[in-house]
Amino acid sequence: MHPAQPLQSRLFWRIAAGMVGASLITVLAIALTSPGPFGLTVGLVCGGATALIVAYVMSRRLIRAATELTDDILTLGREKLQLPEVDSLGTEFVRLVDALEATDRRLRSRFGEMERHRKSLEQNTTLLQTVFSAMIEGVIVVNTEQEILFANDTARTMLEIRSHEQSGRRIWEVARSRPIHDALNKVISTGALERIEFELPRQKRTVSLTAIALPEEPIPGVVIVLHDVTELRRLERTRQDFVSNVSHELKTPLTSIQAYADTLLEGAIDDAGHNRQFVERIVEQTERLRTLILDLLSLAKIESQQEVFEIQPVPISDVVSDCLDAHRAVAESKEVTLICPETVDETTVMADADGLRTILDNLVNNALNYTPAGGSVFLEFSRGDSWGEIRVRDTGVGIPRDQLPRIFERFYRVDKARSRAVGGTGLGLAIVKHLTQEFGGSVDVSSELGVGTTFRVRLPVAAEHATTGD
Repeated sequence: MHPAQPLQSRLFWRIAAGMVGASLITVLAIALTSPGPFGLTVGLVCGGATALIVAYVMSRRLIRAATELTDDILTLGREKLQLPEVDSLGTEFVRLVDALEATDRRLRSRFGEMERHRKSLEQNTTLLQTVFSAMIEGVIVVNTEQEILFANDTARTMLEIRSHEQSGRRIWEVARSRPIHDALNKVISTGALERIEFELPRQKRTVSLTAIALPEEPIPGVVIVLHDVTELRRLERTRQDFVSNVSHELKTPLTSIQAYADTLLEGAIDDAGHNRQFVERIVEQTERLRTLILDLLSLAKIESQQEVFEIQPVPISDVVSDCLDAHRAVAESKEVTLICPETVDETTVMADADGLRTILDNLVNNALNYTPAGGSVFLEFSRGDSWGEIRVRDTGVGIPRDQLPRIFERFYRVDKARSRAVGGTGLGLAIVKHLTQEFGGSVDVSSELGVGTTFRVRLPVAAEHATTGD
């Protein structure tokens, strides 16, 4: 069907309607000039015929002109705009709509995937930040310009970096440490992993640094991992000191035993005036060696928790009384007075009875060894809200203030010559510290040179004896 045909039909009927109107007017005119039925009939026939003929002729002419105009427009459209044939316009429009709908569905699906990917990235970022915040190692990421891209809380604390100083700043501007700067330069220039260990003087820390380049080419940046090894190095030094000290402590009595034994074998055994004295020295050094080994075994068991303690309520007054009885003879021989309050305190603490006796024995023995003749050693005890406190106070030589922090270390001696002269092993205070900790308590010391020393042992009060205040 030609596009102009529907238009032709509409024009025909509109023109015909107009002509019919004109015919009616003609009929009325004839009827007025020729009255009667015959005049009216003739008018209707003539007017209707005339209207139809005129309408047909006019519609044909108009439609011919419209058809030609439509053909010209369609020809121009196909040539200039490359439109499809008229018959396929509807089909192409439907295809275009379908293609747009399909594109819309694909875009919606893609946007959904991107949103899910964004949420996944946010979750992963939050997870990584949580992990980095919980790490005991410091982590810093810098670019090749050494600008800080990321630093976790541990790294900021370790290098004293403030949060507002981090963003966009170079690491050597906020953390003035030459070893870090040198390590970064080596990694950026060579791409090789770098490990160093350096000191932070202000914080008195030893830090192990590992720097590794990010895995791209060229290097986009460097990851720095900082590990505080201060405690590790201290333990290593303590272990080295322990090995050195225990070797020396074992060698001293063994050397004496061997010397006296060799002297006896070389003929002194027949010397009635000296042989017994040599044997007594051998026995003395053997006892010292045995005591040292027993103390080492005891300390090893306590530290490894192999020693089984029966933690139960123990009356302080009973343990203090037993300790006084055990050391009174030694105190008298050294002309040192042992003093204990006469008032009876019924304080009961949670501890192992034998372990608590060991604590008091070591503290009293230590006080007697470092208190000159004419001095005094006091045993005092009192009760707080939830703690029972035992104090061993002497009027001895005292301890220098700078040596107080090390007094509980194994084999540490303030006066090495005096310690060996009185037969100390250097392990007594270390045993006191570990036993007190095993019982859930604490021990501390205060001292003044020439005035004396006070050790305080605090242990939990038994529940049935705890009070809300004194």
